[in-house]
Amino acid sequence: MRETVGILITVIIGYSSFQKWPGLLSGLNECLSNNDPHVVDGALSALCKLCEDHCYMIHKEPEKPLQVLIPKFIGFFHSEHESFRLHSITAVNQFLLDMPGALLANMDQYLKGIFSLASDSSMDVRRQVCIAFSALVERRLENVLDVLEDIIQYMLVHTAQDEDEKLALEACEFWCTIVYTPVCKQVLGKYLPRLIPVLLQAMEYSDFDMDLLHCAENDEMVPDKASEIRPQFNHAKSVNGGEEKEDASEVSGWTLRKCAANALDKLSAVFEGKLLEVLLPELQSRMSADSDWKKVEVSILAIGAISTGCWEAISNFLPDLVPHLISQTSHGMPLVRSISCWALSRYSSWIVHFENGKFYKPVLESLVTCMLSTNKKVQEAACSALSTMEDEGRDLLYPFVAAIVPSFKIAYDKYQAKNLIVLYDTINTLIDTVPGNILSEPVRQHIIPMLLERWERVGDHMSVCQVLECLTNIAIVLGKDFQSYAAPVFERSMQLMEASLARLQSVNDEDVKNILIYAIDLVAGLVTAFGQNVIGLIQDSNLGNVVLACIQSSDLAVRQNSFALVGDLCKNAIDYVRPALGDLIGVLLSNVNPTYPGVCNNATWALGDIAVQIGPEMKPFINPALERFLGVYQHPNAQPILLAHTSVSLGKLCLACPNETAASLNKFLGIWSVQILRSRNDKERAMAFQGLCRVVKMNPEGALEHFPAFCDALARYGDASEGM
Repeated sequence: MRETVGILITVIIGYSSFQKWPGLLSGLNECLSNNDPHVVDGALSALCKLCEDHCYMIHKEPEKPLQVLIPKFIGFFHSEHESFRLHSITAVNQFLLDMPGALLANMDQYLKGIFSLASDSSMDVRRQVCIAFSALVERRLENVLDVLEDIIQYMLVHTAQDEDEKLALEACEFWCTIVYTPVCKQVLGKYLPRLIPVLLQAMEYSDFDMDLLHCAENDEMVPDKASEIRPQFNHAKSVNGGEEKEDASEVSGWTLRKCAANALDKLSAVFEGKLLEVLLPELQSRMSADSDWKKVEVSILAIGAISTGCWEAISNFLPDLVPHLISQTSHGMPLVRSISCWALSRYSSWIVHFENGKFYKPVLESLVTCMLSTNKKVQEAACSALSTMEDEGRDLLYPFVAAIVPSFKIAYDKYQAKNLIVLYDTINTLIDTVPGNILSEPVRQHIIPMLLERWERVGDHMSVCQVLECLTNIAIVLGKDFQSYAAPVFERSMQLMEASLARLQSVNDEDVKNILIYAIDLVAGLVTAFGQNVIGLIQDSNLGNVVLACIQSSDLAVRQNSFALVGDLCKNAIDYVRPALGDLIGVLLSNVNPTYPGVCNNATWALGDIAVQIGPEMKPFINPALERFLGVYQHPNAQPILLAHTSVSLGKLCLACPNETAASLNKFLGIWSVQILRSRNDKERAMAFQGLCRVVKMNPEGALEHFPAFCDALARYGDASEGM
């Protein structure tokens, strides 16, 4: 009952404030002096929960309740009741990061209390002691400098203990904290021979881990649970700036194993070769053929973990280590094979550059073999590693494309839902990395039929999004070689867009929005692939009306990607969109709002593309466009890439309608001259400079005030065409 009341109090404060319950803290404080231990326990429990959830609010209370509460909490450190000790240290620990004055004033007593609790019989109390030591080293190092070696030894003992993983985890976090202190190298170096074996032991899979993993050798036929499949997110395309993707990485619990590997990674960056001297003998003993597979696995995990920090020091050993890692991709235990794939990917740069890619082919062969494993974890690790090797290898990859691509089809037929997502990423990486002339034949023979068959099977299910993304990338890379698939792909994309728009009129469904966005991108990919020849594909379609509906969507991501499509259409098929230009430009202008930078960026860019295509026909829209563009320049939080793209589009307006823009030259020339240099697209930037030169020539008086800045921009540009 006391626990429930404490939770209710915390929830109520979360929805209101301490001012609306003025006697709460003082009343709980009075209860701490009660003779009934049950009353004290209830008050401490409630205060502990309040400190955990609302420490900032308590800290900022005008009555400064911490001046009374902190000393009382510290007093309970010495209580005979375990719950009193646990609640009180937990409460005080919440304030270690903000370090309020009340805690600083009682720091000596707090430190004495913490050390008295270091040998407490309760593991929960000792876990809070570990939290306290880590926070003190991070925020008040000077207060514990004299006893830092005692703390290090304490943390060593508790990282190594295996009775309570939560306690060991909190102790292990200490090593991830101390590496950022200025005394780490000086103080911790002599403890590496003791610390490294402790971390390696902590990195081994526990029995509990193994129970959770259910790592059967042949599990490829076991369907994935819905909870195992990572969610898919809207990917908003930013014109000339790639995609803005939310992090869709798989999130899993933070474990002792992961914490220890993270600590080893961070320590390697501090100690480099010195750490490797200690680590290598430990790894050699674990990598022997007759070792327990868990020790083999953890040695490979360690090799991967130190790849960044010990890069120079370990390079001399890689000619022997890499063949060992390749051999371990055929180990009898799936978890050893999967970690070997990951470790190889960590050294992808070295593998590519060592002796002209001496190990690149055997690494690719081992990864493709693992990709076709009957174990799902091995499949996933191999696909991820192959993506890294594709991206790093570039021209080294080209000779192997024809051999790799058929394996994608085999994997495609084997994989469950989760690993299909990883496989799509691997296919997309290949498409982004290899030129179309090399990709064309194997992709048309194996990948495109596979994707179209999948599209037919899943229909408008959310999983169609990865199919659409792959087809988009393939169309852009293959260009005219995609011609034979263009009509059916376009027709089905239109069906998806129309169906999604219809459904969104009655339901607000994120999956439907995602499908709509990916379908929009696929149509944009077809427009990019075929350029001005796309008119034959779209001229008899309902695309114009669908686009008008999409750009007026209430969803930001839908509008953003639709504006990218509008820009592509205007650049390549202006006659097709000309009947609706007035409506299109009106919607684009209304979306030039820096509050929504992605939408604003694409709307601004599309306006520039339209201006280039229609020239003087843009005159009626010049003044409202200039007003909107100046608003972007004046916005205090406008993103640099948005300012650059606004400058490019403004230059295009000047190129299209110099007379109409010249009158306002003095309003934008200064800021334009600064922001245009942020643009990374040389062709587009050259067009913008041509537009400004034309306007400056027409209105030299309007340029006088900012002429030095304009000349500076021209000088910095430094790659002027003959016409400029």
